[in-house]
Amino acid sequence: QKYYIPFESTNYTNYVARNSFLHEQWGLEESHAIHQRSPFIRGQTFILEIFVTSSNYMVSVNGKHFCSYQHRLPPSAVDSFEIHGDVAVKKNRSL
Repeated sequence: QKYYIPFESTNYTNYVARNSFLHEQWGLEESHAIHQRSPFIRGQTFILEIFVTSSNYMVSVNGKHFCSYQHRLPPSAVDSFEIHGDVAVKKNRSL
């Protein structure tokens, strides 16, 4: 059983969506509008950090809170992280 958490942000819509594909179906989407300039700019480096709390994932970009995502499964059930799109990963670490 794979547990997907698509994290989607586009410079075209200034909109961030999070969802889960679990038990062969999509869950309820969590989303919000980006009210400031998007931190994801083509060709520019950014630092994305994902912190795990007891109730959710907290996502920060360049040291600033960006969004959160409520757990749909226990965090211990998540064993990998995938990135798709035009992104070059320079460093990956887990604490």
